[in-house]
Amino acid sequence: MAVSRRGAISFGMVHIPVGLYTATQDNVPEQGGDKAFELLRRAMKDENKIAVAKTVMGTKGKLLALIPTDNGILIETLFFADEVKEAPKEAEHTEVNESELQMAKTLVNAMVKEFEPEQYKDEYREKLWEIINGKIQGNEVTAPTETVNNVIDLMEALKQSISKAGAAQ
Repeated sequence: MAVSRRGAISFGMVHIPVGLYTATQDNVPEQGGDKAFELLRRAMKDENKIAVAKTVMGTKGKLLALIPTDNGILIETLFFADEVKEAPKEAEHTEVNESELQMAKTLVNAMVKEFEPEQYKDEYREKLWEIINGKIQGNEVTAPTETVNNVIDLMEALKQSISKAGAAQ
């Protein structure tokens, strides 16, 4: 995994690069632990602090960030430092003209809508299961053919995308 360490989340004295986060989970207290949980949550939130912890999940050690919120404590799973590689290069900030930028902004704004997580699925996993089940039933597995589409005229591509986004709304 390549990560740019420029973006980060700071909370209190802890500064954690965004690329180290892997997953978020809600944390709730076990029975009888409500008061201790609330004391920890409130103290951390009032003092603008997060906690870093280590645990074992399954057979692998995990690094965690515990982040207090208004409703509880979020647990963010982090990568260990040796699991993160520096990005091979920084992105170049090439010159763009104002009309290209305005068209790109129009496209972005035409695509804005409420986030609906139920619209997203792990298509890779679904296709993999189809292949596995097909193989179990005796079907032959063949690799898909690749198609390459090169966009040559950026302005024309932006115009087409804006037209499609406008038609979709």
